[in-house]
Amino acid sequence: MPSLWPERPQGRRWGGAAATLLLAVLLVWLAMRFGDLRWHDVDGLVREHGLILGAIAIVSIGGQSVVGAVKWRLLQRHFVQVDRREPSLAMLTFYSALTALAAQVIPTFLASGAVRGAVTRLHLEGSFLQGAGVTIYDQLFDVAILALCSVAALSLFLVGVDPPAIIAIVALALALLLLGATPLFRSVPPLSAALRFLPARVPGVGRIRQALEFAREKGLDTPDTTVRLLSLSILRYLFVALRSVAAVLLVATGLTWASASFGFAVVQGSALAALTPGNLGITEWGWAAIAELLHLPGGSVIVAILVLRIVNIPATLAVMLLSAMGLSGRRAAADLP
Repeated sequence: MPSLWPERPQGRRWGGAAATLLLAVLLVWLAMRFGDLRWHDVDGLVREHGLILGAIAIVSIGGQSVVGAVKWRLLQRHFVQVDRREPSLAMLTFYSALTALAAQVIPTFLASGAVRGAVTRLHLEGSFLQGAGVTIYDQLFDVAILALCSVAALSLFLVGVDPPAIIAIVALALALLLLGATPLFRSVPPLSAALRFLPARVPGVGRIRQALEFAREKGLDTPDTTVRLLSLSILRYLFVALRSVAAVLLVATGLTWASASFGFAVVQGSALAALTPGNLGITEWGWAAIAELLHLPGGSVIVAILVLRIVNIPATLAVMLLSAMGLSGRRAAADLP
């Protein structure tokens, strides 16, 4: 099977990573200038709202990491030998949280592939390439949900639908998708259909085709598995949305829960570009654009997202610590006579 990762010299790879980080810093600086913000504005709001937002972030990141671990273990079961114990949820949760932490300094796609590839190689008796293939296939479900929600939310807004109605329509569309997916996928195998219509020579599509072929070879495309992965991707983004919506509501931005949820659905779609680590800078400008569309000041939304970024780091470390404690407890119990 050909490599799922682009073949580039090590120097160019690190040079590209440095360029994206510099771009992120520049975008954040420009966003702060646009919102007429100073760092002490961010620091003051971290002190004011940090504890409650940190608690929400721990729940959100914890839920996101557990769901990611469940998806990972669901796919990994296709590679575990019958006589071997499957990986513990605590271990996979720890590494899912580690991925979220690594994604703050390198693009999310690279962070996920690197962490899962290394874990598969070191702990799951598989190859790095196997871990990368599972990661890409897993991420395709997240991409599908992101694209559906972002395009639908923005399109409905542009034709004049109010945010509360947008949220209701998108939620109904997701429910209908899940209800109809199993019978649809039984009659039309999703991977075969996707491979039939994906052009083979378009730049960037080749890696997706390789991931789909890899998944089909390993039997990952059964209707039940596909629907479960879709359901888990939706649940994962609900956890991600929790802390973003909480941040823009806690900091006085003027957004309601419905407009904040609408903003999340649109802005989160920018993650598909994966231009900067953790979408740093791009997310801030995306939220500023949402504020402008809703005739609200952009500076308050930018500062809310910056506060959330600062709080996310200790919250992620707390989730990693809790999952590590759970893993240690599991190992201690296993050692008892």
